[in-house]
Amino acid sequence: MSRKSWRCFFCDQVFTDRKEAWLHFGEENCTTDLPACVDPLRADEKARLDEVRELRAEVVREQQRAEDAEDAKGLLEDFYRELRRYFGKDCNSVWLAGDRYKSALNRLSDLEVKTPLCEVGKR
Repeated sequence: MSRKSWRCFFCDQVFTDRKEAWLHFGEENCTTDLPACVDPLRADEKARLDEVRELRAEVVREQQRAEDAEDAKGLLEDFYRELRRYFGKDCNSVWLAGDRYKSALNRLSDLEVKTPLCEVGKR
């Protein structure tokens, strides 16, 4: 015959001794009926408890992923805010910002060719 065991659902401690289980759950004697939380776990209850633990761990992982995604979203919004600040309010892509940057460089280059810097000081 297999030994009975009792598991505390709060601290996850397992008891194989009936008296220790009773003491842990707040009872001091074994004369009354066992409270429901001290009943030995059946095989299907153990499986459900394992599922609950796995799901709880999955929830924690998903919460972390959601927080990471929220942080990334904030960084992306900051990046777009900077793009708009430097390249115009209608700038909404890196490609457009690069195009505007190249255009600005070309305009500067054109100005330098038309008016060499050495002549600017002579005027």
